[in-house]
Amino acid sequence: RKFFSIRHLVDMMLQICRGMKYLESMSIVHRDLAARNMLLFSKGMVKIGNFGQSRIVGGKRSCHSSRPILVKWHPPEVFDGLRFSAKSDVWTFGVVLWEVLSYGSEPYQDMNNKEYMKSVRQGGRLPKPEVCPASVQRVMERCWMLEPENRPSFADLLELLKLSYWKIIEENYT
Repeated sequence: RKFFSIRHLVDMMLQICRGMKYLESMSIVHRDLAARNMLLFSKGMVKIGNFGQSRIVGGKRSCHSSRPILVKWHPPEVFDGLRFSAKSDVWTFGVVLWEVLSYGSEPYQDMNNKEYMKSVRQGGRLPKPEVCPASVQRVMERCWMLEPENRPSFADLLELLKLSYWKIIEENYT
């Protein structure tokens, strides 16, 4: 189950974050960011896949959707009004971090969609994965801020993850 070290997992998250930073700079919202949509290549290279729901956002920097979504990966503003933005992608990136550091566990698996939505609105969040360094947990918590404007950009997340990565190496975290 633990084929990759924590250092390798955080390196993969850095790669995904770099890709999302690029998409954000191009005003592209992925809208379906999840571990299931990551392509893992030899030597630990990761690519973001499944751009079927991606959209280029205009001046208002958000977009709507009438397509069904997997609720447990998305923030309240998405299931309240199906409004997607780079900040909703930041929330889902936090879920991807959790999925990877939980070695593929499904988020909120003990809740139905209605229970999930109620819990998140009341401040409920995914628990810290067993092998998750505290610095990475803090990154996840920043991704899951209730108000979108309080979430970091992908550029900010990249810097936070780089700091976490070097701290993991320094502490020889396995």
